Amino acid sequence: MLSKRLLFPGILLLILLIIAVDSLNHYFQWNSLFFALSVIALCCTWQAEQTSKVSWRCAIVAIVFWGVYRLIPVFTLCYLGLLFTAAFIVELCYRRIAALTFITAFLIAPVIDYIANVFTFPIRLWLSQFVGSGIALMNTNVGVAGNVIMINKQEFSVDTACMGLSMMITSLLFGVVLIAIFQKKMAKKLSLLQLILILISIAILNIGSNVFRIAILVLLRIPPSNSMHEVIGIITLVIYVLLPAVFGIKWMLKRFGKNNSETLPFKNPKLSGILAGATLVTLAITVVYVLPKNEVKTAVNIVQLPGTTVTTLNDQICRQASTDLLLYIKPIPSFYFSDHQPMICWKGSGFEFYKVTEVKIDGKKIFQAVLKKADATLYTAWWYESKNSYSNSQLSWRWDALRNGTSYYLMNVTTNDPHKLTESIRQVMNAHLIR
Repeated sequence: MLSKRLLFPGILLLILLIIAVDSLNHYFQWNSLFFALSVIALCCTWQAEQTSKVSWRCAIVAIVFWGVYRLIPVFTLCYLGLLFTAAFIVELCYRRIAALTFITAFLIAPVIDYIANVFTFPIRLWLSQFVGSGIALMNTNVGVAGNVIMINKQEFSVDTACMGLSMMITSLLFGVVLIAIFQKKMAKKLSLLQLILILISIAILNIGSNVFRIAILVLLRIPPSNSMHEVIGIITLVIYVLLPAVFGIKWMLKRFGKNNSETLPFKNPKLSGILAGATLVTLAITVVYVLPKNEVKTAVNIVQLPGTTVTTLNDQICRQASTDLLLYIKPIPSFYFSDHQPMICWKGSGFEFYKVTEVKIDGKKIFQAVLKKADATLYTAWWYESKNSYSNSQLSWRWDALRNGTSYYLMNVTTNDPHKLTESIRQVMNAHLIR
């Protein structure tokens, strides 16, 4: 039976849960395997020690996030505001939530997975070059084209073979679960800095495991359709990431871990603390549902490419199509927004990426790729464009947008004829469609 002293905080947490489910409905993929793993990891790493006084640290952080959310209405800030509001309610009950629990809550945020996938794209291209160069030392019949390694005319795509990079967050979640298990087993705990160092080490090990995985798949000529493709991925993850993590975490705890302090007697929350919690929850409800938020919109100044038919889609996306060209122009409201990245959008349509390369056309760097699915093959290219500049770097265009307030658009050109792709790219660039 629930203790009466925890009834009111429990009601407040239930209210926050209802708010979270409603306001973050399109933020989390509730029915995904990753979300289920996230819930399990959060349960395993949950730690809240009893204390002798109420902590107000989470209240301050929550207010900061809600304040920023008023100015920048993105899902991640709403999630963090709700997270620290809930944490404050828990800590009102004379509890102090452990750093490992907060780290896990950060890792399960979809924005972290987005960053890991989009910003590691250059790493994937580098990995293919690195592994291909290494294998070429032993076999001269090896070539590298973008993210594809070719050995005896058989292709191996890093996007397909390098699944470990897309599982970066998954390996980190396994890492925090291992830390929680050993901290409990050894009755010791690590500092925030030590926890971060362990997670950085796991991320580096994950990248290293992909080098071995790609090399094994290429040398043994194991295609993605072979069941051993995934088995080898799991084996390399266990051998090169999880096992070193187990030994490393145990060593860190023995060498640097501090003994857990004895828990203090539980005290009833003061009425003032409960009222403060109720006030903060009311603030959260007001911020999310009542007060109008600043809506960030991109000024749409797009010119029609001659010979195309224009259609405006959701989020002000401009689709311009002709018989031999498909152009998507996707406005990006500000530097902190996601950018409808083709590596994500086209995959959502059932296509796989092959031969992703960085090329230079008329002095401008762009990305090109081959899109394939069962009944179709397309050739696509993309870059970021503003009124006066071009870029294919996430960091470059975001920094310019942050520093100068420049409005950027993602330009995505697609054709069904590889010989017309470069011509179509030049046609779009020379038209200067962003005005």
